[in-house]
This record gives sequence, C-alpha cells and structure tokens, in this order.
Amino acid sequence: MLYLVRALFFYQVFVAFSVVLAVGSLWPLNALSTEARVTTVNVYNYHKTPPFVIGPQRGLSYDLVTYLNRKGVGRYHFVLTHLPKKRLERELELGRKVIVPWASTQEFQGPYSYRYRWTDPLMNDENVFISASNNPVEVSDLSSLDDKLIGGLLGYRYRGVDEGVRRGRLKRTNVPDERALLRLVSHHRVDVGILSQSSARYLIKEIGLEDQIHLGERKQSIFARQILINGYMPRLKKFLNDVVVSMKRDAEWVAIMAKYHLVSSLLDQRQKNSLPHASEPEVKDSKVQYEGTEAIPGRCSRI
Repeated sequence: MLYLVRALFFYQVFVAFSVVLAVGSLWPLNALSTEARVTTVNVYNYHKTPPFVIGPQRGLSYDLVTYLNRKGVGRYHFVLTHLPKKRLERELELGRKVIVPWASTQEFQGPYSYRYRWTDPLMNDENVFISASNNPVEVSDLSSLDDKLIGGLLGYRYRGVDEGVRRGRLKRTNVPDERALLRLVSHHRVDVGILSQSSARYLIKEIGLEDQIHLGERKQSIFARQILINGYMPRLKKFLNDVVVSMKRDAEWVAIMAKYHLVSSLLDQRQKNSLPHASEPEVKDSKVQYEGTEAIPGRCSRI
C-alpha cells in the first residue's frame, strides 16, 4: 500500500513537471508566431525640407510614421528611409514594395505607373507666389511676371513659368532650398518666388518673416499629397486608406498638423471657401484657369 502511494505521488509530480515544461517551451514559439505576423513596411521619403524634415528625427514625415505605427500595432511596422528623388524613382522601377508619403499622382507618371496604388489625400497643398510685403506682387496671368525676376528651387519645374523663360518672356533664377528663397524675396534680390504653401507657412513663422513676406492670392498650382503604394498590396492599401480617411477627424493628427501650421490643408476646397476671409479661388474639376496660367494638381515637380 505504501508503495502504491509513493508511486502515485511521483507520477503526479512527473505530470505536473511535464505540463510546466511543455507550456514553457511553447511560450517563445507563440511569441515568435506573433512577431512573424507583423509586416515590416519600408517608407521612402524624398521630401527633406520643412515641414517634412525639420531636424534629426524631427518633422512631419517622422510624425506620420510614428502615427502609422500606433495605428498598425500588431499588424505593421513602418520604417522611414530618406533618399533622393532620382534614387527613389529607380527603386520604384525595380519593383520595390514600398510606400511613398506626400506624393502626387501627376508627379509619378511613366511606364511603371501602372504598378502604383494611391490612398486618399493626406493633405492639400499649393504652390504660391511670394513677394516682399512692402512691394507685393499679385499674379493674375503670365504678363504679371513680365520684367520681374522669378526665384525658384533648383531642380523644380514650374508649368507656364518655364515655358515663358524658354521663350525669353520671363527671367528665372534658382536657389538650393526654401530658406534661401525666402531670404532672397525678403531682401528684394528677386521680385517673386514660388514655394509650396506647406513649406512657406512653416518657414515664415520659424524665421520670423510674418511682416516681410506676402503670399499671393492666385496659386501657381494646386495639388493633393497622397501615399503612393508600389505594387499590389491590397491589405496594406486598405489599412492605409482607412487611416488616411479617419485621421482628418482624429484630434491627435489634427494636433500634429497644427504644430506645422497646416490644419487648413486638411480641409477640402468647399470647407476652405466656407471659412471667413477665404482667399483661395474655387477649384472645379481639379483645374483652375487664370487667363493664360493654370493651377493644375502636381504640375510643379522635382526632376
């Protein structure tokens, strides 16, 4: 009898030990299985200027990736990489499965554009004519720029303006970055500059030029900034589009955009026109014509 009791005791100990060992051995496998379900997504950013990048690990692109990682926890892990536009285009041609924020559909065309999928707009943006506040220039058509020196960004094309330069009607000079362009305008080194409104609003406040720079009412171009998805990734596209659609009503994202003075860029044109003192001309059918000039989404792009 004593033998049977001892045998039963040791058997129970053995069973308990086996269960603990089995559970302990399965736990790391379960953890690895969970990690394996998280998809890494490479985010290629070619906008290295404010507000998209304002310093080491700082800027709207960093905030966007952090925001996407919070929304995609357990499903996606987004990794931000900066690279020049030319190299980005080569990577897209090679079929890399990546996403590109702040892109416009007209900027990314060509033989491989059939691969691209697009989210709804992250924000609306415009290229604006800037001039010195004590000598403001309003551009109603190309003739408004006759006998004026126009400042642009090196490597950027400006529809209408560049054609005028080639014909000898207009004069253009280039600078390497947005800060240099604002300095030229404020110091009267050029008569008119062309700058994206997203960069202009941020830098004017950062540098303290609110009283020195005039933003023209007419826009050189109007376009939407979206997320480009290279390749067929339907689940990722649905996730991103759902996030993009909802983020404009998300107080967290609105607060992020407010840091860069971009809350108004979340509004569509109808909403903008409903605001007091709205100065932007109404956009119809994604195209606005001003007696010889056009404001067309994405027509100002970097080479």
